[in-house]
Order: sequence, then structure tokens, then C-alpha cells
Amino acid sequence: MALDRPAMLAINRIRAITLAEKIRLSDSLSDRSAFAVLSKERMEQMIGRSTRIRTWEPSDWLQAAFADEKGLTDGEFNCTFYLDPDYPPLLREIHDPPFLLFYRGKLPDPTKPLLAVVGTRRPSGCGRKAAFAFGLDAGRCGVSVVSGLARGIDFSAHKGNLAGGGHSVGVLGCGIDRIYPTSSIRAAHELVFSGGCVLSEYGTGVVPMRYHFPERNRIISGLARSVVVVEAPKRSGALITADFALEQGRDLLVHAGCLEVGTNEGCRRLRFDGAEAVESATAVLRKWGIGTAQPDGESTILSVKSDTGSAKLLERELKGELVTYAGEYFEK
Repeated sequence: MALDRPAMLAINRIRAITLAEKIRLSDSLSDRSAFAVLSKERMEQMIGRSTRIRTWEPSDWLQAAFADEKGLTDGEFNCTFYLDPDYPPLLREIHDPPFLLFYRGKLPDPTKPLLAVVGTRRPSGCGRKAAFAFGLDAGRCGVSVVSGLARGIDFSAHKGNLAGGGHSVGVLGCGIDRIYPTSSIRAAHELVFSGGCVLSEYGTGVVPMRYHFPERNRIISGLARSVVVVEAPKRSGALITADFALEQGRDLLVHAGCLEVGTNEGCRRLRFDGAEAVESATAVLRKWGIGTAQPDGESTILSVKSDTGSAKLLERELKGELVTYAGEYFEK
């Protein structure tokens, strides 16, 4: 890198130019001071095109970058640039990968594929349980789930994956110094402390904006080998992730267990268009050609009204054999 880290962090804040243009810009500038006085016209000459940037304030971006640098120096979070060896290799292959990633925790093991599990923020009971069971099954098979830490399906999939021993990855649509929604703060800490991570392409102080979430979704699918949509209304943001999955050459799947839910029009459309329906993470791993220890491929749901009896179920939960979620018991 021709520039020091604060200058690179400042270039990252220019949202209107592509990865290749950011790399070209960083290679063309001699030092941090050259960026601070760079005019919009000169920048456009360097990248080879005109832009629609209305407000050009490189000194402000550089000042904001110092806050990112302080967080990195103080150990509050880390970052990896596109050309760094620890940058996720699958993400590097997509059409428009992030210039850099900020992260808390540990980046996913590049030798182990990730499974993206996404869906609506307002799921049915069926959807919540299905997402939890899917994440749990993945964790039991040694596979980590990547999702968006949003309410609903994302949250349920993360929680299930943690319960199954997975190192879940949460992708934010805001700055790395905050968690949105705030109801996911505890889950984000659990991801980090369990060996997973929370990551974002946005630096400190960046608030969640509507257009950030489609940008975030391309990272979710880009990190994963396969993308599973559990439940999605016809206008769900999860369908944007599905579109990215197809664009990026990822396997696109839908959860078979929730297809008949009344509000699940989005998944039914995906199924009609050719997406395969699966019931478990084990089934996905079989598609990958990976053997698992769960031959039946199911995260068993045990009803508290079953013959086992609630006292016996509670005893097994205390022993760590079961976990409860949304009023149901799941085998760990």
C-alpha cells in the first residue's frame, strides 16, 4: 500500500467509487497530505471517469478516519484490506467486494465454508423455529452461519448456530462501533465471545441507512457457499440477498418447512423459479459433498407435551443435552 492506514481508511469512506477505483486512487497518491488537499476533479482524473459526488470533503473523511484508526490502535476492533492475506477469499471473488472490512472477534476460517441463513424481520412462529433449528443443525455439523443480526430469521439462525457450537458471523449495515438493531447487542457479544465475529464495511460513526442494507446483503451472500431463505414476504429484503446469491454464483435454497406459511410468498416464488427446498443444514452439506455426524439431518424438536414429560425435558436441559427456543426443546 502506497499510503498509510489513516489515508486508506479515509478513501474507504468515499462511497461513490468502486473497489478498483479506490485501489487506483490509493496507488496514485503519495501520502496522507496529498489526499487531504485532493480536488474532486483531480480524483476523477485519477480514476478515469466523472462521478455524481456532490459534496467533496477529503479533509473531513480523513478526520473521520482518525476515529477508525483510534479504534484499531486501542484494540476495540480490527480491519482487513482487500489485498491483505486474511481478507475472506470467497468475498474477494464477487463483483464489488468491500475495500476493507472492520471486524470484532475472529474472521471466519477461510478453509471452512459458511452457510448464509436469511429471512424476514417479522417471521411466523414456524419461521423462527425453522431458522433456529437450521442454525443449530449447522453448528452441530461444524458449519458456521452468516447472517445480518437483524430481528427475526437472522437473529434466530444466529442463536441456533451458537447453541450448536458454530462460530457465527454477523454482518452489519452500520458502523463497526454500534450494533443495529439494539435488541441484537447481546447476540453480537455472544458471537464474538464464542469465536465468531461481527463485521462491517462501514467505519465508526456511520449510522444505519436504508441503502446500507442492500449493500450489507451482498457481503452476506458473498461470504457464503450457499444461501438459504427461510421465510420471506414478497417484498422482503431477504430476496435482495437471494438476487445477490444468484449473481455471485452461490447455491440458492429455500426452507421446505415454511413454504405453506401464508406470508411466505417470496420463498414460494423462489421455489417456483427453481430454488431447491431443503429441511436441514445437513442436507446442504450433503450437496457440498461433506459427511456429517447427523445421518437423519434433522434438529429434532421435542414438544413439552410429549411422552417424555416436562420434568424429564428440564432435567436434560440442565445437563446440556437440550436447548429451548420459542417454547420448544431442541436436541443439541
